Amino acid sequence: MIDIFKEQILSTKLQVPNLPNDVIYRKRLIDLLNKNINKPVTLVSAGGGFGKSTLISNWIRESGYKYTWLSLDENDNDVRIFLTYFVTAVHKLFPHFGKTIQTL
Repeated sequence: MIDIFKEQILSTKLQVPNLPNDVIYRKRLIDLLNKNINKPVTLVSAGGGFGKSTLISNWIRESGYKYTWLSLDENDNDVRIFLTYFVTAVHKLFPHFGKTIQTL
């Protein structure tokens, strides 16, 4: 992990949440995510507690695709903090990513 801005990184924000033992498999939604896998961006939007993180956690664990995870909250509404986490998350997949971003 890199620390581009010398900020303290909370590693839990970069980890896929654990699935509960009684997770409900949402085949229709998983199929929809798989159908749109070649799209540049997929937005999953719903209110708090509707299972977005659970759905995506379930999907990426079974998909076999490379992925990275970044959990955001209201405290990440600062460009420096957001970029620190974003670059760190992408860096996990692409080790050379972010080496020159600090100069920006």
